[in-house]
Amino acid sequence: MRILLVARWPVGGIRSYIRYVYRCFPSEAHEFTLLAPNGMELGVLQSDLKNQLKRVVICRPGGVGMAMDIYSELRVGRYKCVHSHGLTAGLASSLPARLLSVPHMLTLHD
Repeated sequence: MRILLVARWPVGGIRSYIRYVYRCFPSEAHEFTLLAPNGMELGVLQSDLKNQLKRVVICRPGGVGMAMDIYSELRVGRYKCVHSHGLTAGLASSLPARLLSVPHMLTLHD
């Protein structure tokens, strides 16, 4: 199962949640791609999930640009679902997921 993880701010509770939850999924049955803006936090999360992440996609930091990057990734990636983390990531993921009929799950970490 291919899952696209989207995080605008991969720090604090979001990073902890992703690190603890996705380590429990068997890597032979699940393929995770993380889409997030470039930054120091991204490298730490990438290191935390080195065995789970198939790839990391660098996106624009927010708003319309992030939504366009999500749409582009969903068009070519054949994902079974999108799991966005945080309100900004959820808003940016909603329309692309809906347009391409990809189930979308949002987790708020506030």
